[in-house]
This record gives sequence, C-alpha cells and structure tokens, in this order.
Amino acid sequence: MNLIWICSDTFRNDHLGCMGNKRVKTPGLDRLAAAGVLFENAHAEGLPTGPERLVHFTGKFTLPFRGWSPLTADEITLPEHLRKLGWRTALMADTYHMFKANYNFHRGFHEWRWIRGQEGDAYVSANKGEDPWKYFSQRSKEIPPERKHLGSKDFTRPLKQYLQNVADRGDDESKYFPAQTIGEAMRWLEDNRDAEKFLLWIELFDPHEPFDPPKRFYDMYADPNYKGTHYLSPWHHSLSAADFTKEELDDVRALYAGEVSMVDYWVGKLAAKVDALGLRDQTIILFTSDHGTLLGEHGGVTKTPSLQNTLSQWIANVPLIISNPRGPRGMRVKGMVWSPDFMPTCCEMLGVEPPETAHGRGFWKTTQGDSSAGREYTITGWGKKYQYVVDLEWRFMANNGVVPDQLYNRAEDPLEQRDVAARHPDVCARMRKRLEKFWEDAKALRP
Repeated sequence: MNLIWICSDTFRNDHLGCMGNKRVKTPGLDRLAAAGVLFENAHAEGLPTGPERLVHFTGKFTLPFRGWSPLTADEITLPEHLRKLGWRTALMADTYHMFKANYNFHRGFHEWRWIRGQEGDAYVSANKGEDPWKYFSQRSKEIPPERKHLGSKDFTRPLKQYLQNVADRGDDESKYFPAQTIGEAMRWLEDNRDAEKFLLWIELFDPHEPFDPPKRFYDMYADPNYKGTHYLSPWHHSLSAADFTKEELDDVRALYAGEVSMVDYWVGKLAAKVDALGLRDQTIILFTSDHGTLLGEHGGVTKTPSLQNTLSQWIANVPLIISNPRGPRGMRVKGMVWSPDFMPTCCEMLGVEPPETAHGRGFWKTTQGDSSAGREYTITGWGKKYQYVVDLEWRFMANNGVVPDQLYNRAEDPLEQRDVAARHPDVCARMRKRLEKFWEDAKALRP
C-alpha cells in the first residue's frame, strides 16, 4: 500500500465545501472526501509551522518540550521508518521553513525537491519586482510595530523579498508555488510507478501569507467594485481587525479564499494523476494542515498571538481527509482526533507498527465504529503561553493570567461569540485539570 501525505499550510477547515462552506469552492477536496473519510474534529497540537511539522513527522508531542527546533538525531520520522521497511520515499515541498539550517526534514527520503521562493525565503537577491508599498496603505505607516507580526518596524521587507522571488512569474499559473510543487509530485509519480510501495510527502506553503492567488481564483470571491489596497500580507499591516475597513477585510478574505481554491485545484490535479496512473486502488491519500488563521474572528487577523490568544476553532481545527481504498467512502467522523496521532494512524493503515519514539496512537478504528480509538479531548497551544482545550461540548481558552480564561459552548455558540466561563466554573476547572494532567503525564515521556 502506498501513502501520499499532503499538508497545506494555514488551510482553514471551515473553508471546505464538504464542511458546509457554500461560498468557497473546493471541488477537488470534496471529491477526495467523498472517496474517503472526513474527520470533522481534527485538531493541531503545537503551533505554528515548525513545531507542528515535528508532530506530523514524528508522531510526538511538542507542547511540553519545545517550539521551533530541528529534528534531533535520535528522532524517528515516518519516512525513515517506512524506508527501512521497504518503502520508496520522496518529499516535494515549497515550505521553506523545513529547509532552515540543520532542520533535517529531508532526512529519510530517497529523493527530495525544495521549490524555492515562498514568503521571506532569501532566494532572489536582485532588486526587482513590484514595489511592496503597492500592497500597503498610508495607514500602515501609522500603526505601531507592536500591532504587527513579530513587532516589525521594517514591515515591508518580507513582502519585498517575496515580490523579488516571483518577479519573473507574470500571469503564468504554472509558476505559482502549488503548481510547481504538485507538478514535481506528479513527475515523481510517473517516474516511480514501478515502486512496490511508496511514500510521497507533499508540503504546500499556500494558503499561508502572502495571500497572492492567480487572478481567476481571486475573481471568484472579489468585489468587482473594490478600489482599495490589496493587503497580500495583512499581518504586516496589522494583527487587529479594527485597523482594517470592512471593505479591506472583505478583500483579505477574498484573497485568502482564492488561495484555498488554488490549492484545491492542484490537489485535484494530483488525485487525477493518481487515477490516470492506475494507482488509486493501492494508494492512501491524506490531506491536512498545520493550523488555520483568523480573518476577523475574535477581532484578529492571521494567527500571531502577540496581541491576544488567537487559539480558536479557526486556528486549531484543521482539515483531515483520508482516502483509503481499503476503508469506507463518504464517511464523516465527528469524534475528536489529534495531530500527534496522524502518523501512527498512517502506520496502522499501512499494517506496520509506529516507531517506538512516537507518543501518539492510531485512530483508524474510529471508522469502524470504535469511538475509544479517538480522543476524549484535544489540546492545542502556543507553547506554555496559551492553550486551547476542546471536547465535543466545550471550547476552553487557557489564557494563563494574561486575561481571564474563556469558555464557549459548541452547540449553543458555534461561532465563539459568548464567553460563558463565569457561568460554568466547574467546566473551566475540568478543562484546566485536563491541561495540567497533560503537562504532568509528559514528564514520563522522552521528548
């Protein structure tokens, strides 16, 4: 059995058509869900990009132990594990953080490709490309650094680097990053169709900032009468929704939705290639993300938690679709599942034991009616600063003294608009006890 793992950075679960979104078009992923299992309540563990990649690759918890850091020499990743068991392995990625010095995420792959140029990747040194000020306004200068991502005073620099990187792209959609990365993945599939079994791992940085989709995808959601600034990198304008006009924020949402549909289009192309090569009956396809983003919810824009605890359903509840030719089709699993368990679940489906270093456990038996294979609750966090504890009834924001903790009832308040922590101190205490138990239990684990 083969496995294709696709992680699309910053992909909001509620932007999937199969999750009920009537506005954003995701036909490719909707078809994938119809051919497999949609896990409605999958949640991330350690945020953001770097820590959650460690979770995905190793099946280990990061929250109790570390944030951004490289793979260590004694950690066993899924590609290393499967390679030793006879799988042919490949990585196709444009998520540049994975290739920082000594991060070693390419370890265990027979072949890997890094598609350069995303976001702040120092790829093109020539001073060319559009002026970044095209995508900021005069008000951007007036907003203090503490309300911007990473508190940056030189807030145009990351976008300037990105615009240099894509200066020669023009309108050619084949030069957009998902097209390049999925294109390399499809080439690899063609060249390696003789493999007895393979792991193909695909990392897409989109729809992460900058929100810069091809025009045809943006036009699907844009207000044709909008004449204002297109904030491709809104978090460098401000992390507060109050610093955007309604029209500006609507345009940010349109740009992001266009990114989502662009990713969906290329994932659909990949699935079609798997079919065309006659591989679908032997290939599991998993689609997920590391986290989502705020687009005005809780008064925030993007995920950065410097102004507030951004943890919420729009950040923590990640998409998870698994199409397994030996599993059910068109199934929805409502039970809680957790990202440290994604990798062990892949091992479970492939019929092998997970590495002994993994902390997680397989949950594939939830598709056979065994609810105990899932989790009673999940914990997502920005390290020890903020956490988010969720079960099927409640969402609890642990603010750890910065501001009072918050509690939301999922059935009565699905959009997290009415904090009821003061009315339910017993529930808050139970959620806090779960968090404390997690920290305590982690002391017995090998980091």
